[in-house]
Amino acid sequence: MISLHSKIARVSDPIATEIDGKVVLLGVESDKYFAFDAISSDIWSRIDTYPVVADLCDVLAHDYDAALDIIQADVCHLVSVLMEHRLVSIVETSGSNHDTP
Repeated sequence: MISLHSKIARVSDPIATEIDGKVVLLGVESDKYFAFDAISSDIWSRIDTYPVVADLCDVLAHDYDAALDIIQADVCHLVSVLMEHRLVSIVETSGSNHDTP
């Protein structure tokens, strides 16, 4: 289960490319493709830099000047969908003070 303290990583098998500033992924294992909007593309591109969900949310809330609780809910939802389709995985979880918003 995803939490704000989860550390996530992209799985190695999706094929990704950028078209008109948006990410398009092909999940080799799931045999499905995904076309991200601009914000989902931005989140995808930041996972390697900010693998801890809470850190990713903090940066996004700052950069988009948006409410942190809304960002947290949206990012956790997106990460859950990506996990369901085996595009990201949780590599570790530390702490337990914050659960999914």
